[in-house]
Amino acid sequence: MYSESDLVSARKQLRRRWLCLLLPSILLFALQVFYITQRNEPMTTALGIILVVLFIFAFELFVLPVQKYTRFVREVVTGPHHDVDGVFEQFDAETSLIDGVVFRGMHVTCLDDLGDPYDRLFYLDAQKPAPSLSKGQKVSITYHDRQIIALS
Repeated sequence: MYSESDLVSARKQLRRRWLCLLLPSILLFALQVFYITQRNEPMTTALGIILVVLFIFAFELFVLPVQKYTRFVREVVTGPHHDVDGVFEQFDAETSLIDGVVFRGMHVTCLDDLGDPYDRLFYLDAQKPAPSLSKGQKVSITYHDRQIIALS
């Protein structure tokens, strides 16, 4: 499901988002410096307020989600992986936001070391297409933490 190319793509998108945020911010900052040298206090103050509000708003809305997704993909690609076999039960109707990344919950029944069944909740990236699974179907899951890396 995830590869090095996904990580490269996420990093490229993060760089583009930072660039789109920093260019207007640098322009506003340059205007603010200009008005400081002109000793125009109202314009300097107004530009400072606009700069801070714009930067915080744009960072939270455009950069931070991509930054969190990039971190997630990096952890999935480079972090430890585990495998488990189980029986698919259902997908959650609602999506979940975990560490800033949107996931779809997937319930699976697995067997412990003694052969007793227990329920497990895994998270499937909402940006990836959901596989068509039917209740009771056997699945093999490769996961990192609780996030699904591969499903077969």
